[in-house]
Amino acid sequence: MLTMVVILFGACLAAMPRAALAQAAPAAAPSSSGSSDSRHGIGLGFGQVFLMGDLSTKFQNNIGINLNYSYESGPKYGLLVNIHYNNHSNLSSPTDSLGIKGLVPSLKVNLLSSGTLTLAGLIGLGAFSVSETLGTQTASVLLFGVQLGATVNVEVGQHFRFGPSLSYIKLSSGTDTSNTA
Repeated sequence: MLTMVVILFGACLAAMPRAALAQAAPAAAPSSSGSSDSRHGIGLGFGQVFLMGDLSTKFQNNIGINLNYSYESGPKYGLLVNIHYNNHSNLSSPTDSLGIKGLVPSLKVNLLSSGTLTLAGLIGLGAFSVSETLGTQTASVLLFGVQLGATVNVEVGQHFRFGPSLSYIKLSSGTDTSNTA
C-alpha cells in the first residue's frame, strides 16, 4: 500500500465577486446580517510530498502541485476538491520514476476561527492514478484513497487567502492495469 504525507503552501481566491457568481448560479439565501455566507474559491498550492512504506525506499520525496476548488455553504462546513500531481525519481536508477495524480473531494470543517485566521480539518475519499516506470517497463493502476488533513488559512484580503495544509493519504492496494515492455 502507498502512503504519503503532503505539506502544501497555497493561495486561494477565496470569495469571487458576487456579480460573477450570480450569472453562474442562483444566489445563496442571505444570512440574518443581510449578506450571503456561501463562498466559492479556486486555489493553487505546492509543497513537499513524503512517501512512506515500501516505495519510500525506492523513490525520493519530491515537490507536488495542487489545484483546488472550494465551496463554503456557511461558516462551519465546506467542500474542498483537490487535484494534485507529484512525480518521484530514483537516484540509483535514473530511468525509474513514480507518478501520482489524484482527485479528492473532501469535507472541510472549520474547527476554530479567530478574526482572519481559520483552522480547519479535512476528510475525503478520492481516486488516484499511480504509474511506475522501472527500466523499460511501465505499469499503471487506478487506486482509491482516504485523505485526512488540516489547514490553516489567513485572509489577506476580502478575496484572497493564504496558508499551509498537511494531509495524510492512504491508498488502497491494486493490480497493474497496463504493462508495456
